[in-house]
Amino acid sequence: MLELQENIREVKSQYDKNKNNCNKIEQLDYMRSLIKLYHNFECKKTYEEMMREYKVRYIYNESKVEGNITPEEQLGIGVVYDYIQKFDFEKDYFNVFTTSLLIHQKLYSKCFYKEFGGKLRTESVYLKNSNIEIMEPLAAQKYFNSFISKSEEVFIPLDENDILGYIEKCIKLTTDLIKVQPFQDGNKRTFRSLLNLLLKKATLPPIYININHRVEYKKYLMDAILNDEYSGIYEFYYNRIEEAIFELDLYNREIEEEVKTYRLLRDIKNISKY
Repeated sequence: MLELQENIREVKSQYDKNKNNCNKIEQLDYMRSLIKLYHNFECKKTYEEMMREYKVRYIYNESKVEGNITPEEQLGIGVVYDYIQKFDFEKDYFNVFTTSLLIHQKLYSKCFYKEFGGKLRTESVYLKNSNIEIMEPLAAQKYFNSFISKSEEVFIPLDENDILGYIEKCIKLTTDLIKVQPFQDGNKRTFRSLLNLLLKKATLPPIYININHRVEYKKYLMDAILNDEYSGIYEFYYNRIEEAIFELDLYNREIEEEVKTYRLLRDIKNISKY
């Protein structure tokens, strides 16, 4: 296994070296190419295996990203990701509106006031750490309710085998929901969780934002919210997906999987030959 991990790390080092010598457009092309290769790769680790590692990283880091998570809310994040891990798109009902309500309920399921979970806001709010007033409660509810009837639209690019179009549609959807702030609190955590559930549909590993990403994440999120400029948040999440592919899957392969991973490694090397 050590030999395989060294092989993978060597490929990643070459990949990073070549990627970083390119301009930003070429760097983005690198990441997109890698994600497309991985999406079509048949020998991924199981989602359950990746999720076990992810839970440790995510639950630790989420409090660092938000900065004011209570112990009860941190436990609630664990409940949310138990739900995502068990969710089966073939059997379980998915709807952006109802699934988001359920995620929000689970997020606050360990808190003293459990009834706070899943309740839509009825008061005006400002975006945290800013003086920017968010959409009025009734308008926010109307926007959120609209997904009861149009949730399936998000899957259209995936049905057409456009994995990158699907990823960007999911990022824009969840970013726009954060912008609207349908809940009084917990919107970013809820819709980042929803994004990971949607990535699961595309057989991609869950992503996480650690404390080192905090400033960059908030900058690009505000660009999208204030200026309808999504290119930065797209690139930010492409970076996180790339990291998750290596850290939650490729770096943790078993010896018997070496032959199975050879083709993907070969194709990644070809990406690196710009």
